[in-house]
Order: sequence, then structure tokens, then C-alpha cells
Amino acid sequence: DLEQISSGLDMRNIGGRAGSIALRGVDFNPNSGASPAVDVYWNGVTLGANASGGIFQEMFDLQRVEVLRGPQGALQGRTSPAGALAIHTAQPDMEEVEGYVRTTFMDNSSNNTQFGISLPIIPGQLSVRVAGVYNDSEMSELKNIHGGDVSNTQTEAGRITVAWQPLETLSVELAYQYLENDLS
Repeated sequence: DLEQISSGLDMRNIGGRAGSIALRGVDFNPNSGASPAVDVYWNGVTLGANASGGIFQEMFDLQRVEVLRGPQGALQGRTSPAGALAIHTAQPDMEEVEGYVRTTFMDNSSNNTQFGISLPIIPGQLSVRVAGVYNDSEMSELKNIHGGDVSNTQTEAGRITVAWQPLETLSVELAYQYLENDLS
């Protein structure tokens, strides 16, 4: 969907293990060993050349995605001639309990369930956010003629984010993310 709303952005999967992102017509092949033309940042941390395929396997509980066009050496700290993609996950709410659960059902017996909840432990100072996704899809419903099995993919992912702000001038954030993808 990001490609649809961002002109000049082209995202491709190369061989199931890596991805390629082109922006403003500047392409990149992760097998080349060169620095990427478009850097990908996850909560402010650069992911490197081959991470672009893995980060887009299952995106959930996002706050925003920024498409930054043009050289980003001065703004992001790394040379990326075409631009950068900055992905920001939802942050824990320090003041109140808030959350959501969302399920989408599709044809081909597919469903996608996502959730996120913020739990303030010490209001204004310490909070935890737990988020996850379960995606079950028969993809293009390809049937194995020998065994009769239908192609299927199941993805489970979760993230725990802890935010601590002991002072107004000091904040610490720790995130752990897990993803398991089973393709059969």
C-alpha cells in the first residue's frame, strides 16, 4: 500500500530473502555489496542493506511511516542518495490504558488479527506497550497435486516496548520484537 500512495517508490522482494527499495528512479540490488540507495530506519535505527526484505514481512502497530526523498546524509547520518524510509512503531502511552484489536477477513480463507495495548505502570514515568499480529492465509490457493495440500502461510509476531522517563530531559526506550513465518 505504501507504493500506491508514494509516487516514485518501488519495493520488490528478491528471491524471498532480501528486498530492494528504489526511490526517485535510483535502484539498489542487495546482492551487489554496495550501500543501499534507500536506507531503512526502524524507530531511528538503521537496518542495513539486507534488512529491507525482513522488516516488511509483517508490519503492525505502526505510528507512522515517513518517505524521505533525496540525499539524507545530513539529516539521517548515513549517505543514502535516493532517500530514506523511516518506520515508527506505536509508543507506550504514559498516562492512560489504551488499546485496540482489529481483525480482517478476506476471501481465500485468510484472516489478519492485530492488537496493541499500552499499560502505564507508573503514570508519567514508566509504561509498557504489548502488540502483536497473527496472519493466516492460503495465499493464491495453489493445490499440490500429489498430496492435495493447499499453499498456506502463517505469521505470528509480537513486540514489547518499555518506555521509562525518570526526568523531563531523560527518556529510555527498549523494544523486543519476535516474528515467526511458516510457509507450507
